[in-house]
Amino acid sequence: MTYVGIAAGIDLSVGSVFALGVLVSAFMSQYGSLWAIVVPLVCCAAAGLLQGVVIGYLRLPPFIVTLAGLTGVRGVVYYITN
Repeated sequence: MTYVGIAAGIDLSVGSVFALGVLVSAFMSQYGSLWAIVVPLVCCAAAGLLQGVVIGYLRLPPFIVTLAGLTGVRGVVYYITN
């Protein structure tokens, strides 16, 4: 978030990606604490990397990309939790 703020960008998907990380961590905790730490970090990093690639290579505005990420990730969380 520091780099995003310095670059005068915006990231709207932080809360939804955090919720995804918490959800994945809760599910993975049944397999041990290592999995409950590593797998959510990988999932959240993948979500951020995907958004960063779209912003960087496709030159789309960060507001639009992170708004779409917010909606998509929140939809996944809602689907998983019913």
